[in-house]
Amino acid sequence: MAKKQKKKAPATPMLRGALTSIQREGKRLAGRVERDVRRLVHRTQVQLTSDAKTLRREVSQRVLRVTRDLDGRASAARRELERRLEALESAVRSRLGVAGSDDVASLTEQLAAIGRRLDSLEQRLGTLRESVRD
Repeated sequence: MAKKQKKKAPATPMLRGALTSIQREGKRLAGRVERDVRRLVHRTQVQLTSDAKTLRREVSQRVLRVTRDLDGRASAARRELERRLEALESAVRSRLGVAGSDDVASLTEQLAAIGRRLDSLEQRLGTLRESVRD
């Protein structure tokens, strides 16, 4: 018995066109690669050294730009975090009825002023006592 061979589906015109286009593009790319390889092979040592220096400089500049960008982003993120923490701290303090750092500083100044007044009054009182004894 002979095996039945399956008939291949006829290629559609669109498929043939796509295959032709792919082949043409492949040949074009292969030619371009071949030209580029020839140019690289025939470059002088001076040209290659120059290209390496240029590449190193470009990479250094890109790294510097990226580093600055990342530093800027980190600073912005830190500022945003500080702002949010301050808002959270303020909300917690107001809910708990705790004095803020500005309030504490103000109270400290007021206590220092009261202390100075008391010292002044004690001196006056001491002076008055001495004058009464005399």
